[in-house]
Amino acid sequence: MIIDVLKDGFKTVKEHKWAILGMWMPAFIVGVIANCFSNNNAISNLSIDPVTALNTLQSSFALMFIFSILTSLFSVSLKMGLLKSDQDGNFNFKNAFAAFDGMTWVGVIVIDFLAALIEAVLIVLFAVVALLFFFAGVNQQNSFFFAIAALVALIGIAVFIYVSLGLAFIFLTYYTDTKDTDLNNGFIKSFPETWKLMKGHRYELLGLIVLQFLISFGVFLAFLVVVVIVAVLFSLMHGSIIAISLATILGILIFIAAIVAIVFLDLWFLMSQIKFFERLK
Repeated sequence: MIIDVLKDGFKTVKEHKWAILGMWMPAFIVGVIANCFSNNNAISNLSIDPVTALNTLQSSFALMFIFSILTSLFSVSLKMGLLKSDQDGNFNFKNAFAAFDGMTWVGVIVIDFLAALIEAVLIVLFAVVALLFFFAGVNQQNSFFFAIAALVALIGIAVFIYVSLGLAFIFLTYYTDTKDTDLNNGFIKSFPETWKLMKGHRYELLGLIVLQFLISFGVFLAFLVVVVIVAVLFSLMHGSIIAISLATILGILIFIAAIVAIVFLDLWFLMSQIKFFERLK
């Protein structure tokens, strides 16, 4: 199944590359804007006046929260749009805004909050227990407590991955199954529905994610080898004008090729996960 969805995803992106790229752009642009804003070091520009500083911080956190919601919304909307387009056989740019059809976006925000809350509770729960055993080991100078702390941490990681995989397609389940069944609590029903949908398929999804990572890592290594080979060859030319000019041109070409590869991999992997969800249905 893993290889099949990768093949299907690759074929779909290849056939509809420009349409899918266009659908991908809104989510990408919103993500870039949010990332640029989050990297803005507003704290260093705060006024000495504590009242002004507090107001500035509150405004910054409010904007960061808004950008976080928008980034999540556009990302989920893209997945919904790709699913709709693949089912209809028609990849339209307007499908990139599928989450903004009616009140779907409200359900997306609620689901996003509840899923994040569940994951946060799991993290805090296992982290607190692990830390308690760790500090007990420090106080008692007993390696047994350190072993228990490590075991609890490993179990916590396993549980977190298990739950995350079980809820991986919750937004798509909401979009296709529960959104219109109950306008009041359709987003609540999406949790048990997607959990049942993933029964017996978590390891397949994990395998798909791992394989996608390995492909990305392989592409990265390939570009790294090319860069090293080019650098070595031109270093042998002792920095002549011709070598510098060729190195500049090749550097630009390699950079462009890397960007194209990154974008294609992103679209391919995203489409493969859509195909995975369709197979589950």
